[in-house]
Amino acid sequence: MKPSMTVVVCSCDAYSDLWRPFFTLFFRHWSDCPWNIVLMSNESRFTHPLVETMCVGHLDSWSSELRAVLRKITSSHVLLLLDDFFLRMPVNQEQIELCFQKLITHNGNMLRLLPRPGPDILLPNEDLIGLLATGAPYRISMQSSIWRKSVLDSLLIDGESIWEFETLGSRRSDALDGLYAVRKAVMPYWHHVVERGKWFRWEAKRFSRMDIGCDFSRRAIMTRPQQFSWYVRKGIGLAYNAIPWKWRRHFRWLRIFQKNSILPDSSGQFSNHT
Repeated sequence: MKPSMTVVVCSCDAYSDLWRPFFTLFFRHWSDCPWNIVLMSNESRFTHPLVETMCVGHLDSWSSELRAVLRKITSSHVLLLLDDFFLRMPVNQEQIELCFQKLITHNGNMLRLLPRPGPDILLPNEDLIGLLATGAPYRISMQSSIWRKSVLDSLLIDGESIWEFETLGSRRSDALDGLYAVRKAVMPYWHHVVERGKWFRWEAKRFSRMDIGCDFSRRAIMTRPQQFSWYVRKGIGLAYNAIPWKWRRHFRWLRIFQKNSILPDSSGQFSNHT
């Protein structure tokens, strides 16, 4: 079968207030996207001629809901996006197509379109992508990635949250070869706009000026103390992640402090959805 792809935006009804601003920026910055676009939801629908909403009901977990969507899609590959990562700049369609072609050429199973985390193994005569090593933390992450659909389906376990899929799925992925990541960002979104259900203050300020359909009555904005706490924990996370992952077991106390503190999560690897 000739390789084909569908763009899947992972979401749920609780985040339906983000759909309008997300897709306003999506089509502003990626107007030449040639693939079908699917929005994953529970029961709510988003009305747009270029977006197909797939309602899967309220299943037992995020993984079960994503699996239900994948099994309705006929393409061989999917490009996953999260609803709280808004595009900030024009998408280079040629670069996305080149990444897709490289994944096919290498007979790969996944190619992450941002280096979060980036590749562990560089390839000869290849300056765009590299391999993710077996055993690497967050070998699987929900940063924007192109997946062979059958492989993604095989890694999903019913009952797992998105956080569990990233951690436990990374361990399951050690049985797989062909997982890649770009060396420089190809998908230009940089940062999520919502953390634990609340808008980041600076993101709310930025996007309120753009008139892209943000409804700030639907969810709270972080207080200044909450945002300061996030910055502190983010700094701890960056320090931990700067340590080569094979050495991190010697600095596990740093991660334990971060996870057990009252501060909000800062890894930047996770969505808000369960």
